[in-house]
Amino acid sequence: MGAAYAEGAHIKPLGSPHDGPDTPDNVLCLCPNDHLLFDHGTRYLSDALEVMDVHAGKVADLVVAEGHGLSLECVKYHRSLLGR
Repeated sequence: MGAAYAEGAHIKPLGSPHDGPDTPDNVLCLCPNDHLLFDHGTRYLSDALEVMDVHAGKVADLVVAEGHGLSLECVKYHRSLLGR
């Protein structure tokens, strides 16, 4: 059995033209597969922090660690990139 592995995924992308902040409230801890799906827009978050899939609809409620706030502004920005 392999070791667990996770990546930090920026909700609002860094760099031009997005200029997302490199702050904890703009980062999700995801497995590499979900990171790819999130970056390519197949998965995204609702305002209620539900994990949404463009094909399947709601797939889960996002689990957020105690004390880790997320920027709703960044969540909305990510969705706007997808036309949602």
